Amino acid sequence: MSTQNSLMRFVQDVKQGFNHKKSTLAVFIDFKGVYNMVWRSKLMSKFNIYEVGGNMLSWFGRFLA
Repeated sequence: MSTQNSLMRFVQDVKQGFNHKKSTLAVFIDFKGVYNMVWRSKLMSKFNIYEVGGNMLSWFGRFLA
């Protein structure tokens, strides 16, 4: 899915949630240029502190490996 399609879907989902009086949470991560600067073990420990787990933690672990 392209960035433009993803953004359009996101906007549509936010509008739909707003119309149904629901909250929306979005996390945007820009990986470009910072990948080699990440202290991987510290980042993974921070994820544990903030209770990021399951599939999300596994995905980040594989991504950072």
